[in-house]
Amino acid sequence: MAGIAGSVFGAGVVFLAFYFGSEPHVSNSLSELTTRPVISVSTESITMIDIPRHHVAAGQVSADQTIELSSRISGYISRLVPAEGTTVEAGELLVEIDAATVESSIRQTKASLQEARSELSDARADIKRFNELARTNAISKERIRKAKLRQSRATASVENARARLAEHKAELAYTQIKSPVRARIIEHLSKAGDLAIPGAPILRLESISNPHFETWVPISIIDKLAVGNSVALNLEGQPTSIQSIITELVRSADTETRRCKVRLGLPEDIKTLVGHYGNAQFLLGHDQHPMVAESALIQRAGIDGVFIIDDKGLARFRSVRSGRHWNNHIELLAGPAEGQSVILSPSIYLRDGDQVTTKPSL
Repeated sequence: MAGIAGSVFGAGVVFLAFYFGSEPHVSNSLSELTTRPVISVSTESITMIDIPRHHVAAGQVSADQTIELSSRISGYISRLVPAEGTTVEAGELLVEIDAATVESSIRQTKASLQEARSELSDARADIKRFNELARTNAISKERIRKAKLRQSRATASVENARARLAEHKAELAYTQIKSPVRARIIEHLSKAGDLAIPGAPILRLESISNPHFETWVPISIIDKLAVGNSVALNLEGQPTSIQSIITELVRSADTETRRCKVRLGLPEDIKTLVGHYGNAQFLLGHDQHPMVAESALIQRAGIDGVFIIDDKGLARFRSVRSGRHWNNHIELLAGPAEGQSVILSPSIYLRDGDQVTTKPSL
C-alpha cells in the first residue's frame, strides 16, 4: 500500500510541475486569440423599399381561332392532303370529296335545261303563228290562251333548270375544302374513304396568326385589371420574361372556380407554339418593406442572419427571417431595424465581437 501511495504522490508532483511549468505558454496562446486584427468591411443600411405586389396566374398559349372543317355535301372522301401538324396557307386544298355524283347531277340538269329551252322556243313560235291567224279570226281565243299558258310553263321550267344547274355547280365547288386561314392541322377526324356528311367535322385546325396567352384570375382582383395593362409573362421555352398587354377581360366568373378569363396579346416576333405553358404576373400595387442586400445574408450554425455594426464598432451576428427577393435585395420579415448598417459579403472568419472598420464608399 505504501508503494502505491508513493507512486500516486510522485505522479501528482510531476503533473503539478508540468502544469505550472507550462502556464506561461497557455497564457501567451490566449493572448494571441483575444488580440484579433481590425477588419475592414463594406456596409449598407437596411432601407424601406417599394416592392411590387403581384398575382401570378398560370396559363397557356392559345390559338386565335380553332376551326373544324366539314363538308356541305354528302360524298365519300377521296383524299386528305395534309398530315397532322402540317402548316397550311389560306386557300390551300385540304380535302377532296368524290365528285362523281355531283357531276352526274350536273349532266342531268343540263339535259333538262336543254329540253326546257326547246319547249319554250316551240311555245313562242306557236304564239307568234297564232297571233297572225287571230287577225283573220282563223283561230279561237281559247287556242291562243292555252299557247300562252304553255309558254309560261316552259319559261318556269327553264328557270327551274337553271337554278338547279347553279346549285349543282356550287356543290361541285364544295367537293374541294380549302383552308380559310393560315393554320396548323391539329387532328384528322375522318380518313380517306369515309362518308362525309354535311355538318360532321373532317379536320380540326388552329390559326397560327395572332396567338394569345390565356389564363384565369380570381374574381376578387378582376377590378384591379384593365385592358391595355402591361403584364410580365414567363413562357415555356423563353429564356427571359416578355412584356405583354391585356387584350381581353371577361368580367364574369366561372360558377365553380370563381375565376375570370383574361387574354394577353403576344409580341409578333415571339417564337412560341400553341399549348406552351407559362405564368403571368399581374401588378396589383406596391408595398413598403425593410430590405437588406442579398450579399449580407449568411448562415452560421444553421441559422440565417446578418452581421451588424454596434455603437462600439463591433460586428454582431443577428438572426433574421427573410421573405421575397427583389432587385438583389431580400425582404426582412424579422431582424434588425431600418437604418441599421449591415456588413456586405462577410468573411467566413468574421466572428461576433470582432472589431471592424468601414471601407470608404467608392
